[in-house]
Amino acid sequence: MENIDIISYKHDGELHRVWRNVVKIYEDEHKTIIINNEVKVIDGDGRRWKTREPAVCYFFKNYWFNIISMIKRDKIVYYCNLSSPYVIDNEGLK
Repeated sequence: MENIDIISYKHDGELHRVWRNVVKIYEDEHKTIIINNEVKVIDGDGRRWKTREPAVCYFFKNYWFNIISMIKRDKIVYYCNLSSPYVIDNEGLK
């Protein structure tokens, strides 16, 4: 397992949000899976906050979406973001 940052951008290339020190639990040639819980988040406008519940996030190298499952007290909530396939570099997962 490895800690990395998730760095997301808006469609015009502007910084959207950074999740700090999430935990990469799995990676292969097709996908990366990360988990987080109460991690620091920095919005593009500088606002800072923490996530409130654990989440499992699935990022794909060849598909134009990612999937987030948030583990709430009484249920699991899923959502899907339309996005470009990710890359990982020395700064994090983008």
